Amino acid sequence: MRGSARNYDFGQIVDPLDIILPPRRPGDPSSAYLAAKLKRRIGDGRMRRFRAVPVARRAWFVTLTATETKETDFEPGQLVCGLEYRPEQFWVHARRVARKFSERDQRAGGVGAVFPVEYRHCKVCNRILLAEAARSYRERERWPMHTWQYPEGPACSVDCKPVIIRNSKYRSKAA
Repeated sequence: MRGSARNYDFGQIVDPLDIILPPRRPGDPSSAYLAAKLKRRIGDGRMRRFRAVPVARRAWFVTLTATETKETDFEPGQLVCGLEYRPEQFWVHARRVARKFSERDQRAGGVGAVFPVEYRHCKVCNRILLAEAARSYRERERWPMHTWQYPEGPACSVDCKPVIIRNSKYRSKAA
């Protein structure tokens, strides 16, 4: 082989359904549905092993009612950059940090709550995507690279344009 061609032969593909499904009872999903679900789960695992498959990333939205926080209460990197911060509502990267503040609020008599939300940065325009937009973008990242709109990755929306960095070797070809 010459050039950039690579051999992507990962060996023989074996049917993952060597298991015996239990007998079907009334009201249970069909065995075809269970088999398709199992194949999808096994296929996702194979993709993660053989490719750099994007996985779901979560940010935790914390709401406090009885207490407030200051930005100095957080260590560098705990707050999610680019998302709104208010003393009673904020976004953090770690569930442990989110639960710490919500439990502190509940001990003070409040109703602090924690909500996990999938989030992601668009590789093209660096926009923050939340919830359904992040999930659909993650699915588009799994598409073959030749179907992406830009070399950096798929477009996140109709308004998605590459960020032009002036005087840089990483400048977009459109500049």
